[in-house]
Amino acid sequence: MKTNLRIKSVAGAVGRIGVFALAALAAMPWARLTAAPAATQAAAITKSYQNFDFAIFVELADMRRMASDPQWMEESWNVISRSIRVNKVWLETYRDGQQTAEADVRKVKEFFTSKGIETSGGLMCTKPGRPGDNLTGFCYTNPDDREQFRKIVAYTASLFDEIIFDDLWIFNCRCELCQKARGDLSWTDYRLKVMKEVGENLVVKN
Repeated sequence: MKTNLRIKSVAGAVGRIGVFALAALAAMPWARLTAAPAATQAAAITKSYQNFDFAIFVELADMRRMASDPQWMEESWNVISRSIRVNKVWLETYRDGQQTAEADVRKVKEFFTSKGIETSGGLMCTKPGRPGDNLTGFCYTNPDDREQFRKIVAYTASLFDEIIFDDLWIFNCRCELCQKARGDLSWTDYRLKVMKEVGENLVVKN
C-alpha cells in the first residue's frame, strides 16, 4: 500500500510554547476564541470553529513527559480542551540530536486519537549547537549527517502520513566539506542547490 506523505513547514513560535504553557493560557478568560454568547461558546468549542482549524505542536520534552506521566497528559489536555477546540496535534519525533522513542510516540498518538484528534509528525531538524551558536542544522554536505537526517525522516514517516518541519530546517554549515563542495558558488546559491536536492531525495523520495 502506498502512502501519500504530506510535508509542511511551520513558524517555530507555536512549537516552543509547550503543552503546559498552552494549558495555562487556555485557562485564562481572554483565551476563549469566539465572540459568541456564553451559552453558545461551549457548543462551538465542542464541535469546531467556523472559519479555521486549531493545531498544537507538541515538542519532544512534552512528548516524553506525556508518555511517562499519563495523569499529567490527561489533566493538561482537560484544561486546554475546556477552552480551545483542537483539531490536530503535531507530535515531535526529533530535536537537537534527540529522538522520541517509538513507544512514547505511539502512546501519545493513541491518547489523542482516542479523543478524536488528528495526529501528524513534527521535526525540529537541529543538532546540538556549536559553542556560542545554538542554531545548528545538519550539514547536508556531510555523508554521515545526511544519513542521520534520512533515517529521522524515514522513522517519522513510518509513524505518520504527514510531517511538518519546524522553521529551523536550516543549512548554515561552513565546514571544510561545504567550502570545497560549493566551489565558485555563493553560499546562497550553494545552499539553495543542496536543499533542493535534500528535499527531493532525503525527504520526498525517502
